[in-house]
Amino acid sequence: AETKTALMRFNVLIDRSPLASVSLTAALAPGATVLPELSSDLARALARNPDAAKARLELESSSTSLDQALQAMAPVFAVNATLNRSDLGPGHTTNPNPYYQVGLSLSAPFNFNVASQYFNYRAAAAEKKRSAAALAAAERAVATDLNTAFISLERAYKTHRISMQKEEIASRNL
Repeated sequence: AETKTALMRFNVLIDRSPLASVSLTAALAPGATVLPELSSDLARALARNPDAAKARLELESSSTSLDQALQAMAPVFAVNATLNRSDLGPGHTTNPNPYYQVGLSLSAPFNFNVASQYFNYRAAAAEKKRSAAALAAAERAVATDLNTAFISLERAYKTHRISMQKEEIASRNL
């Protein structure tokens, strides 16, 4: 029962069928001191975890907000050039003095205030930092859950192996 519970918890975390068997014989050989690599299972669990996915989307959103706040701080500069020539009608030549115009414009955002714009930028930067911390926390939680489940599974397999050895020793003594 302990083995099935550990196996189920491990499989659910990595989105496998709850009672699908996992081959751990190579890593559970006597003298093994390291756990098998869980990198692919961790990547899969991170991709499918809703909290981690939400944190990734919040980080993308806060990055966009930071870019928008930075753009809102900058004024808009535009250069326009036009050339007008007028035709005086049939048989007449064109106006000998064409009209040229070059325009420059610089516009600041409505209610432009360096202090408020800087405050908005700093708030967006703080939100991005908070989102990055939330994503890191979600990834740590998934990694911790996955490793805890794997350790429980390994312990259950070792307990099962020991109980099988005890049964074998008991049968030889009879």
